[in-house]
Amino acid sequence: MKALKGSIIYELSKNGLNALIGEKSPVCVDMGTGTGRFPLAGARRDPAGFYIGLDPVPENMRENSLKAAKSVKKGGVPNLLYAVCSAEDIPPELGRLADAVTVNLPWGSLRDGIVLGGENILKNLRSLGKTGAELTVLVGYDENNEPAEMERRGLPPLSEQLFSEISGNYLGAGIKIISVSVLDNMALRKIESDWARRLAYGPPRQTFRLVGEYI
Repeated sequence: MKALKGSIIYELSKNGLNALIGEKSPVCVDMGTGTGRFPLAGARRDPAGFYIGLDPVPENMRENSLKAAKSVKKGGVPNLLYAVCSAEDIPPELGRLADAVTVNLPWGSLRDGIVLGGENILKNLRSLGKTGAELTVLVGYDENNEPAEMERRGLPPLSEQLFSEISGNYLGAGIKIISVSVLDNMALRKIESDWARRLAYGPPRQTFRLVGEYI
């Protein structure tokens, strides 16, 4: 698998990944991490755990990867890894590794698969976690803020009913939907994500929070 350390992309083997993780627990994977702020915050908050941010664009993660690669005395974070991959192409080294998987405000094909119950995206998300792992997804768009995107991508309006209707797709992929709730802009301000913060201070919107369990 391709990993990012500082500004360097390198090949990381399964044995190498296991050595990095060691006895750290839980292992938390953030899919479509963007700038990687979310797993960086988690790793700093929880030094006993191991955090992995995944994104297909290494440039997105570079700034926070450089921060994490510093020495501990200078604020570096040894329990964090950034990996370069997409939701359509999960490296086998990451298979069944995570105790928790997060997806925060995805865009493009990852978002589309989540809200349309796309078989490939859901199976790939399932492949990241152990049985019993928790999946937490934040997803948000609406007719007031993204009408052109909805029309262009054929996206349905978000609702609790929508996730109820596609719960069978999730179950078929090995994910049981436990709950669906709605967050407002104020709640988004508490999410350690650059994109969440940007949306939180924009026009009022609803963001849906889906919690699932890997079975």
